[in-house]
Amino acid sequence: MYHKVSVLVPTRKRVASLQRMIASYELNTPPSQAEMIFRIDEDDLETQMFLLNNGAYETIVGPRGEGYKSIPQYFAEMLARASGTLILCGNDDMEFQTPRWTEHVFALAERYPDGLFAIGVETFNAQNFPFTIVSKKMVDRMGSLYDDRLLFHDVYLRDVAASFGRALRLPSVTIAHHWAGFAPDEVRKEAAGVQGETVYAPDGGWKDSYTRLHVQAVRERVKILLGEQA
Repeated sequence: MYHKVSVLVPTRKRVASLQRMIASYELNTPPSQAEMIFRIDEDDLETQMFLLNNGAYETIVGPRGEGYKSIPQYFAEMLARASGTLILCGNDDMEFQTPRWTEHVFALAERYPDGLFAIGVETFNAQNFPFTIVSKKMVDRMGSLYDDRLLFHDVYLRDVAASFGRALRLPSVTIAHHWAGFAPDEVRKEAAGVQGETVYAPDGGWKDSYTRLHVQAVRERVKILLGEQA
């Protein structure tokens, strides 16, 4: 039933990270079992040159929009090009470390033919499900991959699936997360600024307003997936 993972990667001004990520993907991924799709900004000429000259992966070039706030739109653009039965929400700072990782993902996903699940791999901050994997069937049923009102979409997808007991950890697959928060670059600083304005309270927790929005968004999607009884 599940035969291909579409790895969706928005990226901006991180060519060195992309080189590491692509090398790890090619080393550990059977070519017939996955595809990778990138989305880059029109003003990011260095990344365009690198990816378009590479030519091995589908690459979408589009408007900058609102930057970090526009990530849901970036993912929607990539999703429209995806042919996989599973979708991995990627970053340009990830590194695939498990040989033939797709086979582990397929084996877990096959237990749930209805497609209603979110899979979390072993990684930094794994409890939040970075690099979430969901089925195309579930995305189609929800009507979207991400909610454009939210910023933390890994937690959103995890909590949607957790609402009906399908937030699934997969510790046999490791995808390292070379999180730029440890050494912030331009892109990370922009993201942190947006998160500070929208999400975080002075004590480091979520603002009440963002928590309410997150809970509302999760409930809306669960109702769509499971019906009015949710």
